[in-house]
Amino acid sequence: MHPVLFTIHFDVATASAFFVFFTLVAFVLALRARPARTTVGAASGRALASALLASLTLGLLGSKKPEEKEGADLFLPGAAGTLAGTLPLAVALARGSFDVPVSSYPVTMALGFLAAIVLGVPAGARRGIARAHMLDIAILCILVGPIGSRVFFVAEFWDEDFADRPARLVTGELSSLSPADELEARTATASARTAFTGSEASWNEVLHGLSTLERGGVRARILSLERRRGSEVEHRVRGIALETAERGSAAQLAVSGAAAPKLGFRTDVIAHGLDVPWTDALKLWNGGIVFYGGLLACTIASIIYIRARGYRWLVLGDVVAPLGALGLVFGRTGCFLNGCCWGREADASFPLAIRFPVGSFAWLQHAKSVLSPAFDSTLDSGRFTPDLERALRAAAPGLLTGSFPVHPVQLYSIALDFALFLV
Repeated sequence: MHPVLFTIHFDVATASAFFVFFTLVAFVLALRARPARTTVGAASGRALASALLASLTLGLLGSKKPEEKEGADLFLPGAAGTLAGTLPLAVALARGSFDVPVSSYPVTMALGFLAAIVLGVPAGARRGIARAHMLDIAILCILVGPIGSRVFFVAEFWDEDFADRPARLVTGELSSLSPADELEARTATASARTAFTGSEASWNEVLHGLSTLERGGVRARILSLERRRGSEVEHRVRGIALETAERGSAAQLAVSGAAAPKLGFRTDVIAHGLDVPWTDALKLWNGGIVFYGGLLACTIASIIYIRARGYRWLVLGDVVAPLGALGLVFGRTGCFLNGCCWGREADASFPLAIRFPVGSFAWLQHAKSVLSPAFDSTLDSGRFTPDLERALRAAAPGLLTGSFPVHPVQLYSIALDFALFLV
């Protein structure tokens, strides 16, 4: 697993080199896209001038004569090239220098787009779609695909990752309660108290007793986790979380009463909520995309573009359908290198079983499945404390060196998607 392949250090000199490179690329594309190239005299000079203008102005400017349409045809590749060239230079001029980690997932996505361009442009030409228009569609998908993928991810995981956090207390300890035991929960604006019968023997029964805290703006919920081993699915109840209805830094939660220590809640702690900046939704480099969102965005954008150019969209569909399967080959390669989308647990003797390293997504889920929720914050922070090491050694020593053995479903998918592409 290699989430980050290497890091590029940008200073003014490096960013300037990027700018020159992408400008030259756009310039060459502008020259090649001319429907009728001239080679001598003033006409040749005009060709060079219009190509240079197209490469430096996102393809918006250049010759506007009906017989010289390179300006319009080069809008999208010119825009991508100019953005890629000028953005690092602008940031370097403003900040002096900065580092850009290059992750495996974006690299595999870029290779997938490149393979689609190499195969799709000539395939479209054979079906009567101009090469310049196929290139426009490819660049269009490069621009809108990640946006659609990110929008779907943010929508799916809004409450979990992007909404302001409530104040939260968790526990995974359950001791015998007595009828005299009470628990009081206090928020920044209200409080509520609950009493127990003493017969509570499971987390579900404790959850029922805590339901009266909702009057004070506190919600109790069961913490559970699935473990998939072979054909079996184990639903493990790990404990209970108390959360405030209010979200953000203004939210506070504290508990007291004889029941609190018996349920594993600390009475000397005041939990606080957290404000999540809206800009976190824009940080695509932190990970989080959904393939279906990118597919939908690219499909809509491509149909609009191809219809505006006067082609039948079903012809384009015939061209790009195999490329979608090929794109999944590269996408699942990115999943494997990133350590996401792992399979269910497998027997250690299974010849294809793999183990992801400590700190990976699979390891994190497996560690949570055998430990108390009290370790969740430590695990999420990436800190490997002595207490965590002792708990893992007692619960599952194998997790000290990596995740449980799992099926490499990403590799299965790569093989199946490549077979589908060939068919």
